[in-house]
Amino acid sequence: MLNNSVLSKNVDPEDIKVFSRVWNLILDNGKYSQTHPEALDTKFNCHSFCRALAHHVPEVTLSDGYVIGFELSTKDDHKTFSMVQAEHSWLVLPKNAIMDPYPVGIMPFNPLLIPTKGDLKCFCGNLYMADPAVTEKILTPDMRAEIEANITQMAKVIAWVKLQS
Repeated sequence: MLNNSVLSKNVDPEDIKVFSRVWNLILDNGKYSQTHPEALDTKFNCHSFCRALAHHVPEVTLSDGYVIGFELSTKDDHKTFSMVQAEHSWLVLPKNAIMDPYPVGIMPFNPLLIPTKGDLKCFCGNLYMADPAVTEKILTPDMRAEIEANITQMAKVIAWVKLQS
């Protein structure tokens, strides 16, 4: 993994190592899907995908809550910003950096490594707010089924990777 000099001042090396491990699992999932088209039928969203990753990578902790964004409005040549929030799930790495495997509104999705300390936290980590009420809201029977399907899919990917090596 490339070592960003600004990021490395704000993220512990252990978090970078675990981030790389999870990122490789995400990449392996994409490679698996190329040779196993039935894998493309597995539905996912940030909630089910993060839970599957957390299930298979015990060093990370699942977090549900809100990610904060900004909306720009212009009226009479005057620009104003307002904060908006979206329900979201992400992973917390061992030394508290955030890994967002499925960022809101970004396609194709690539995981983000988000500092939660140092001079970058106001631009990054402070935009993620954990809230257990989101967990209660999203864990519907349909979501539980989707989570189980993602956990099973990820187990197939891990077994496939082991066979490749």
